[in-house]
Amino acid sequence: MKKVLVLGGTRYFGRELVKNLIERGNDVTVGTRGVTEDGFGDKVNRIKIDRNSKKSLEDKLKDMRFDVIYDNIAYSPNNIDDLCDIIKGKCNKYIVTSTGSVYDNKYYSKEDDYNPYEYTVSYGTTDDYNYGEGKKLVEAVAFQKYDIPTIAVRFPIVLGENDYTKRLYSYVENIMNEETIDIDNMESIFCFIHSESAGDFLGWLSESDYTGPINACDEGTIMISEIIDYIEKTTGKKARISKDGVTAPYNGGGFTMDYTKVNDIGYKFRNVRHYIFDLIDFYVSTLG
Repeated sequence: MKKVLVLGGTRYFGRELVKNLIERGNDVTVGTRGVTEDGFGDKVNRIKIDRNSKKSLEDKLKDMRFDVIYDNIAYSPNNIDDLCDIIKGKCNKYIVTSTGSVYDNKYYSKEDDYNPYEYTVSYGTTDDYNYGEGKKLVEAVAFQKYDIPTIAVRFPIVLGENDYTKRLYSYVENIMNEETIDIDNMESIFCFIHSESAGDFLGWLSESDYTGPINACDEGTIMISEIIDYIEKTTGKKARISKDGVTAPYNGGGFTMDYTKVNDIGYKFRNVRHYIFDLIDFYVSTLG
């Protein structure tokens, strides 16, 4: 049984991760602000913690030791520096969730396309950097400054029934409500990962010897036009697409990631086409 801390584990793929870790027989502690109910009852331990306060982190963690620490809520170099300074020597493995937004190129990005071991480190808060730059620096600080066995998991867009961003959901909603939407490139292609896939892979990494950056995405890609066509067919409504409409999510070009390395280390993701159309059906049913 491993002693595991999850920072940010009350919703979406964080919740799927906690569920997976429990099923693997781990002793799980969830560290959050204590605002959102996690639903795990007495199956987990809990600590109330402010991720953006080093004092809060130190007060709660200075006397604790974990086999694995998951960090789903590190968005700035200061975030990572504060935490790693406290957990160094008290953690056998540190797994931080990163993003495909660290890549400057948009298609079939490989792990080596962004090298956190050589990226120039600077420090600041989330107010000082955009999301992608913040995550670049999160990785750079962790890998360059601290001698903690670390994995940086780079996710693409995460999908799921409980997706609070409602990006895919908004396509369904706008078409069903016959609202005009602006889609800049119907032929752009994307990769995705389901929240369940994300949670399962993160849980699997607790038992893996791998360290370093890793792309984590479900296999296959899908074109925006395919999503629109399926929604039209399912709902019987025609998408109203115009530059005068509401800007649709996923505009600005497609994004895909290479997943060769994750296959090489022994994990197999499912294909996005095995669930994305069922997910659209689910959204259609909720909108009635």
